Formats: sequence, C-alpha cells, structure tokens
Amino acid sequence: MALEDASKGSKYIVAYIASKTERLTSRELRQFLKKSLPTYMIPAAFVILKALPLNSNGKVDRKNLPKPEPITSESESTLAPPRTWLEEQLVEIWCAVLHREQISIHDDFFELGGHSLLATSLISHIQEKLAIAIPLRSLFASPTIAELSQVIMARPMNIEKQNPTDEIAENLPPLVAQGRDKRIPLSFAQESIWHLQQLDSENCAYNSFFVLRFSGSLSAMALESAFNEIIRRHEILRTSLVIVEGQPVQIISPSLTLPLTIIDLQNLPLSERTSEAQRLAALQYQQHFDLSSVPLIKTTLLRLEPQEHWLIVNMHHMITDGWSLGLLLEELRVLYGAFTNGLPSPLPELPVQYADFTLWQRQHFHESVIQQQLTYWLHKLTNISSISSPTDVISNHPLDLLSKNTNAFFYSMVLPSSLVVSIEAFGRSQKVTTFVIILTALKILLFKYTHRNEILVTATVGNRSTVNSEKMLGCFINDVILRSHIAAEQTALALLEQVQETLTEAINNKEVASQTVINQTKNQTKSKQSLNILAAITWLPPQNLSNWLLDVDFVSIERDLSLWDKEIPLEIYVSSSSINNPTMEIKVLCSKELFTHETIEFLFSDYPKILEQIVQSPTSSLSS
Repeated sequence: MALEDASKGSKYIVAYIASKTERLTSRELRQFLKKSLPTYMIPAAFVILKALPLNSNGKVDRKNLPKPEPITSESESTLAPPRTWLEEQLVEIWCAVLHREQISIHDDFFELGGHSLLATSLISHIQEKLAIAIPLRSLFASPTIAELSQVIMARPMNIEKQNPTDEIAENLPPLVAQGRDKRIPLSFAQESIWHLQQLDSENCAYNSFFVLRFSGSLSAMALESAFNEIIRRHEILRTSLVIVEGQPVQIISPSLTLPLTIIDLQNLPLSERTSEAQRLAALQYQQHFDLSSVPLIKTTLLRLEPQEHWLIVNMHHMITDGWSLGLLLEELRVLYGAFTNGLPSPLPELPVQYADFTLWQRQHFHESVIQQQLTYWLHKLTNISSISSPTDVISNHPLDLLSKNTNAFFYSMVLPSSLVVSIEAFGRSQKVTTFVIILTALKILLFKYTHRNEILVTATVGNRSTVNSEKMLGCFINDVILRSHIAAEQTALALLEQVQETLTEAINNKEVASQTVINQTKNQTKSKQSLNILAAITWLPPQNLSNWLLDVDFVSIERDLSLWDKEIPLEIYVSSSSINNPTMEIKVLCSKELFTHETIEFLFSDYPKILEQIVQSPTSSLSS
C-alpha cells in the first residue's frame, strides 16, 4: 500500500502482514523479498498484525489499517550512531535539513524524503558548517552519512581537478550583509527575466499569481498586518528596478505599507458570487507591473460570505520564485496566527537580504568565472544537428517559433499513486531523483515524436547556494539547457544515467544566464539560428497549507495564459500531490498556434506508459 510521510511529503510502500504465531522483523522480511523483488519494489516499512481489518464485504478495510512507525533505513532497534566527529556533524546537518529527530549513519538521504532541492540545501549546510565544499554529485553517489564522510575524508586526493567548477564552489565566500552605499545591480536571474520582459512588456507570464480560499472566521486586519510585516522583513518586496546610466539597478524603498483591498461580493446573489470572484481574480492576473515603481506585489481580499474569503496575490517574478512562495505562505501563517492572538511577530530578523545576495553573486561570479562556465556550455551545445526550425511531426507542418503570439492553454494529467510510488522507489534504487526520471521520460517522448537524436530541454534550477539564502524571498532561479543524444538501441537505464550526469554538470555551471548561453551558441554556428529547444520543465516544490487557524486551500482560476518564452513551444510543470492523495500532476502549457487540445492529449497519452516502462524494464531498448 502506498502511504506518504506527513513530515516530508515523500511516498513509500508499506506492507501489512497478518501473523498470529511468529514475530517477524523488517530486516528478515527485506532479506527474504530481495530474493524475488528488485530493490525499488521492496517495502520501506512493515506492519505486523494479528489479523487484517475487513469491511462488511469481506475485503481489506484500508482506512482502518494502522500507520507504521516513523521510517528509517534501520527501523529496528539498530539505529547506527555516529562513530567520528565528522559523522556527528553530518548527522546534525541531515536532521536539520530533513526535519528528523534522529538518523542512522546508514540511512539513505533520498529514501528519507530527500530530493534535488534538499540535496542542494544539504551541500550548502555542509559548506557553511564544515567550511569545506563537495560537488553535488557526491551525494548522489554516496547518499548515506557513512559513505559521504568517507568521500569528505578522501577529498584532498580524489576530488582534485575532477571538475573546474568544483574549485569555484570550494572558494565560495560567506554571504554576509553589505552596505547600501553602492548601486545594486540585478541578479543573474533577474537579468534574464528583465531582457525577456523588455522583448514582450505586455506578457503576463512573468506574473507569479495564486489565490487562497479561507473558510472560517477571518481577520482582515491581522492578514493585512501580516503582509506588511513580511514586506518590512524582506527588502526585495520593497524593491523597484530602474535604468541608471543605461543599466537596470535595484532601488530599495526604506518603508512600504501595502493596503489590503477588500471587495465585498455579498450583495450579489449567492449563485453569482463564485463566477464574479473568478472574473475579478483573472483581471488581477492580467494587470501589468511597472517595474520602476513599488510595489511589485498586489493583494486583494474578496468576501463571498461571512465565513468564506478569497485572497488574491499577484507578484512580478522579479521578486519571487517557487521556493519563495513556500516561504511567503509559511511566514503569512505564522504571523497571522500571532497577530490574531495579539502577540508580536515570533520570526527572527533576517541576517542578510536579497540585495546582499546580488552583490555577493556579482563579486564572486565575476567575468572570468562566468567565462569559464560559458566555455562549458559552448562545448556542450555547439555542433548540434538539430539547430534548425523544428517540425511538427504529427501534422508535418513547420512550426514558426518566431511568432509574437504567445497565447497558450493548459493540458493537465495526473499520474496514479501506484506509478508515483514505483517511480520514487526506482529512483532510490538507482540513486537518482524523481525529477531525473520525469525528465528522462519527457526526452523519450520527444524523441519518439520528433525522430531527432538530439533532444534539448531547459530545466529550471534553484540557485540558493548558501544557507542564509534559504530563508530569503527573491528570484534565485535559472534555466539550464539539457542536451541528450538519444538512439533507438539505447536502454532507458543508460539514458537515465546520461540525463543525471548532464543535469549535475548543468547545476555546476548554472550561474550563466540561459539567454546568454543561447546568444553565444548562436554566434558560434554558421547558420546563426537559435537552438531548437523543444520544451521547458519546472519542478514545483510542494506548498504546505496546514496548521492555519482556519481552513485554507488553493483556488484554480480560469484565465488567459501566455508562454514564458515564445520560442519554446511547451512548458511542463510537475507538482507533488497532497499528503492524503499521493499522486503527481503534470501540467503542460502549450502554444495555441502550434498545438490543439487533441494533439497534446494524443502526445502525452504515452507519457505514463513511458514512465511505467522505465520502472519495469529499465534495461530494455528505447525502440521496444
């Protein structure tokens, strides 16, 4: 049975066993199952019962099955303690990052709920606490504390010169507060968005928009105070972007009060309130931000009934990203709870701000470092046979990706629980993240329908390279271009390994803006044509809406959509499911000019099948 760990949202397989006479241990059961099952199909937890609960039809009553004890790799009473000072430090770091009270030195990081974002966070914590740097790939190769400590101990002799970017990471200075007596440039992430926005200033794709539904007695005053405290805490929410001597810079307002606009819909007939709320929310999404003036965040509260309110939040992507959304929601929850009860803010002051990160980034990743990373990208992306205008192989009509029309629509599909659990278990067995498996399947799908051996996809990666940046609102993301050479005789497992290696390399060279890479690559080719990037994929971190003083959930709003980059015809967003329903949603944003609903539905109907084949037959050739 598939369950989810409420503390981390990671799925795992639980086996329920009825046994009246013999006391079996999880270790014995695992050893027995290893004889007939692959590693990724072995349950992570076992629950021994005298009898299975049955319903009135004589079937197993799943709702009354008890939940297992908290999972560790050594769930028996054999929790292996740290043996050295280094292992003690690593245990502390792992417990902090994974939010666990105890961890065995033999526990697998990814089996405990770790994913690519947490892996980056773990490496940052190691660098901060131990004053050393190790490449991200070390964690994938050595995902236990016992193994990773050996890598760190052997580091001086086996890590030297493996990758030039390792030396860059090794010399990262601490992120500290800096003076405001100098011009604050844009971060690399902001710079990329800035240039895209200048090309298409009316595009709402750069708006980061969400709507929350509050069910219960809501204090609008406490909510407004909570928002204004968040704005006081985070300089980036008081920041505008203006041109000074031909260059965009950040201007931070010393103070800013954001009034919460309240619109009362209770005068409308009950049957019309929801549709009117949808209309008003869609209108707010369409509003354009003037980047040269604050605020770049707007909030509106719709009152549908005394016990139902919708909160509309619209922010420009210049000041936020997916990770920031989770931080914003958590701070809003904590502050709203405190202010409702007449208490002061319990949140500690931030040691650094986004402007400090920007200055730090520009100082460390200077021209020579960027040139070194750019050299990697030019080597990786030049001499690609698919640098040409792509063709829609389904309709056999050329796709004009230079069109200025960016209107788009969403196609959505949900992967079933059983498949998601199998994917995550398979990933643990192969020491790759779920995202890598999802990405590999996408590349196989594009390979199948384009018949191209070179498949280029961009992936959005986080850029919170230090511990201090993890609690900071702001735009840290960058897109990296992932090139894969695919052949029909290749196995899924071989492609999986290639994608993992390519992604790790890309993360090590992620500071260069993707648009810079594209422009420089174009200049290196004789045709001067853009890279044929078929899709962009983004992993959306799960958002926690629990533990509020009232019920809160997201509202889906029907609105006109736009592509982020008009030259990329598909944008794929992957989001984890809720704790009570361990599934995964794949949302595909498609150009209306290039695709119909029927075409996309036909195309992506094969996606779950490809994922199943990867998990069930990883050594089969792609042609099969």
